[in-house]
Amino acid sequence: MNWIYKTISMEDITQFPENTFGFVYLTTHIPTGKAYIGKKVLFHNQKKKLGKKELAALTGVVGRRPSYKLIVKESDWMTYYGSQKILNNYY
Repeated sequence: MNWIYKTISMEDITQFPENTFGFVYLTTHIPTGKAYIGKKVLFHNQKKKLGKKELAALTGVVGRRPSYKLIVKESDWMTYYGSQKILNNYY
Protein backbone atom coordinates (compact mmCIF):
# COMPACT_ATOMS: atom_id res chain seq x y z
CA MET A 1 0.00 0.00 0.00
CA ASN A 2 1.34 3.40 -0.95
CA TRP A 3 0.02 6.74 0.28
CA ILE A 4 0.43 9.34 -2.46
CA TYR A 5 0.27 13.11 -1.93
CA LYS A 6 0.55 15.35 -5.01
CA THR A 7 2.30 12.57 -6.99
CA ILE A 8 4.81 11.95 -4.14
CA SER A 9 4.81 8.54 -2.45
CA MET A 10 4.72 9.15 1.31
CA GLU A 11 7.09 6.69 2.97
CA ASP A 12 7.88 8.63 6.15
CA ILE A 13 5.95 11.01 8.38
CA THR A 14 8.56 13.73 7.80
CA GLN A 15 7.48 13.98 4.14
CA PHE A 16 4.11 15.49 5.09
CA PRO A 17 3.78 19.29 5.09
CA GLU A 18 4.54 20.94 8.43
CA ASN A 19 1.69 20.96 11.01
CA THR A 20 -0.27 18.27 9.15
CA PHE A 21 -2.93 16.76 11.41
CA GLY A 22 -4.05 13.91 9.15
CA PHE A 23 -5.46 13.19 5.73
CA VAL A 24 -8.54 12.03 3.85
CA TYR A 25 -8.13 9.07 1.51
CA LEU A 26 -9.95 7.11 -1.16
CA THR A 27 -9.39 3.34 -1.37
CA THR A 28 -10.82 1.30 -4.23
CA HIS A 29 -11.29 -2.47 -4.10
CA ILE A 30 -10.29 -3.35 -7.66
CA PRO A 31 -12.14 -6.72 -8.02
CA THR A 32 -15.52 -5.22 -7.00
CA GLY A 33 -14.94 -1.58 -7.93
CA LYS A 34 -16.26 -0.43 -4.55
CA ALA A 35 -14.66 2.70 -3.12
CA TYR A 36 -14.15 3.71 0.50
CA ILE A 37 -13.51 7.26 1.68
CA GLY A 38 -11.89 7.61 5.08
CA LYS A 39 -9.76 9.85 7.26
CA LYS A 40 -6.61 9.15 9.24
CA VAL A 41 -4.77 11.15 11.90
CA LEU A 42 -0.98 11.04 12.04
CA PHE A 43 -0.59 11.26 15.83
CA HIS A 44 -2.52 9.95 18.85
CA ASN A 45 -2.55 11.53 22.31
CA GLN A 46 -2.46 9.11 25.22
CA LYS A 47 -2.88 9.88 28.92
CA LYS A 48 -0.55 7.85 31.13
CA LYS A 49 -0.67 7.82 34.91
CA LEU A 50 2.50 9.07 36.62
CA GLY A 51 4.56 6.51 38.53
CA LYS A 52 5.86 6.81 42.10
CA LYS A 53 9.26 8.17 41.02
CA GLU A 54 7.70 10.79 38.77
CA LEU A 55 5.28 11.88 41.51
CA ALA A 56 8.16 12.10 44.02
CA ALA A 57 10.03 14.44 41.66
CA LEU A 58 7.10 16.89 41.83
CA THR A 59 7.46 17.64 45.56
CA GLY A 60 8.21 21.34 44.98
CA VAL A 61 5.05 21.98 42.95
CA VAL A 62 2.64 24.40 44.58
CA GLY A 63 -1.05 23.51 44.31
CA ARG A 64 -2.52 20.39 42.87
CA ARG A 65 0.09 18.06 41.39
CA PRO A 66 -0.60 16.46 38.02
CA SER A 67 -1.41 12.75 38.15
CA TYR A 68 -1.16 12.09 34.39
CA LYS A 69 1.24 12.92 31.60
CA LEU A 70 0.38 13.29 27.92
CA ILE A 71 2.22 11.03 25.49
CA VAL A 72 2.06 11.73 21.74
CA LYS A 73 2.59 8.69 19.51
CA GLU A 74 2.65 8.23 15.76
CA SER A 75 -0.45 6.41 14.52
CA ASP A 76 -0.52 3.30 12.33
CA TRP A 77 -1.04 5.37 9.19
CA MET A 78 1.49 3.37 7.13
CA THR A 79 -0.26 0.00 7.57
CA TYR A 80 -3.89 1.16 7.83
CA TYR A 81 -6.19 0.27 4.92
CA GLY A 82 -9.58 1.14 6.35
CA SER A 83 -12.26 -0.45 8.47
CA GLN A 84 -14.16 -2.14 5.64
CA LYS A 85 -14.22 -5.94 6.06
CA ILE A 86 -13.89 -6.50 2.32
CA LEU A 87 -10.70 -4.43 2.17
CA ASN A 88 -9.17 -5.99 5.28
CA ASN A 89 -9.78 -9.52 3.97
CA TYR A 90 -8.15 -8.61 0.66
CA TYR A 91 -4.98 -7.19 2.21
